[in-house]
Amino acid sequence: MKLRVGGIFIPVTDLERSIEWYMECLNLKLVDRWPEGAGAGFTFENGEAGLGLVKVETKQPTEFRVSSRYQNCYYNFEPENVQEMHQFLKGRGVKVTEIEDHGPMEGFDFFDPDGNPFSAVRDKPQSPYYHPFQ
Repeated sequence: MKLRVGGIFIPVTDLERSIEWYMECLNLKLVDRWPEGAGAGFTFENGEAGLGLVKVETKQPTEFRVSSRYQNCYYNFEPENVQEMHQFLKGRGVKVTEIEDHGPMEGFDFFDPDGNPFSAVRDKPQSPYYHPFQ
C-alpha cells in the first residue's frame, strides 16, 4: 500500500489576511475558495500535498505540550535551504527564531499572522529522513 500526506489544515481568524500571507511568505498557489468564506485551498510548488486554511471564530491550538518547558508544533515545512528561507521570512517581517543545529537536521520556528507556530527544518545527508529535492 502506498500512502502520502494529502493535505494539512490550519485554523485562521482572518481568512483574507492569511491568504495573502501564505501566498507571499510560503509561495503557495491559491487553487480554490470554499463556499461561504469557510476557507481556501492551496498547492505547493512541487504538488506533493495540499494546504487548507480554515476560517475559525477564535484562535485554535496548533501545537502540543511535550514537557513543562517545551511545546511542539503539529506541522513543519522543509525548505531546500534553511538559511535562505530564514532570510526571506525575516525580510518580510515574519517573526522567526534563530536557526538551530539539531545534529541530523537544522531549522528554526516561525509564526503566521494568527501566531500559529511552524518549524522550517532540513535533514542533513546523514539523517535517515534525508531526501534530496528533485
